[in-house]
Amino acid sequence: MSLSVALVSGKGGAGKSTASAGLAHAFVSMGKRVIAVDCDIGLRSLDLLLGFSRDLVFTWGDVLRNCCKFSQALLTRGNLSLLAAPLFPTEAFDTVVFELLMRRLREEWDVVLLDAPAGFPTGFSLAAGAADTALVLSQPEAVSARAAASCVRELHGAYPELPARLLVNRLYKRRVQGGVFLNIDETIDAVGAQLIGVIPEEPVVADTISRGQPLPDDAPAAQAFLRVAQRLLGENILLKVD
Repeated sequence: MSLSVALVSGKGGAGKSTASAGLAHAFVSMGKRVIAVDCDIGLRSLDLLLGFSRDLVFTWGDVLRNCCKFSQALLTRGNLSLLAAPLFPTEAFDTVVFELLMRRLREEWDVVLLDAPAGFPTGFSLAAGAADTALVLSQPEAVSARAAASCVRELHGAYPELPARLLVNRLYKRRVQGGVFLNIDETIDAVGAQLIGVIPEEPVVADTISRGQPLPDDAPAAQAFLRVAQRLLGENILLKVD
């Protein structure tokens, strides 16, 4: 049975798309067939972060509007695939039609990652409505945590059966210890969701993923993404903060 995960955030800057790319590579490293679906209509970035931008011609929006075949929009390298987001929203992008696309993805891939836009536009509803679980991204600081809390409330109100888990991103221990950032417990309390993992702040994340490449296996962030992926698949992995 496949797993579909929506990555959401209350505001931009939480690192949601970078986390989507990191998780995609983590699942691939476990031998899973993974497809990432960029739901950030108009502001897509996963084609860049996953190294598919040069091959991008069609999007899942073109598929839904019958402007191309599914195979023409599908970008694949090894066990990793991508459906890029359209540049403009249309009335054709409703939850019913999108769910038909999702049925096909669940049949052919082990893991479907849905990178939602920040806030609550159309892409948020498409991603959350098609997911088995949602990861709410927050950095360990007050503004990001407040936005994540609003995202949790939106999910609970619109999708009460959808589990929402907190993924703390870009933890910089020195700033936490210096009182600049919230600590993990404070972030959990502010957001109001169960913690699934903590991704440390390190330059290799931006330097590597922005070039469309996977993180080095021994990078602390890569190991953190792997632990989150394992937990999402039901493995009992102890929480570790690198």
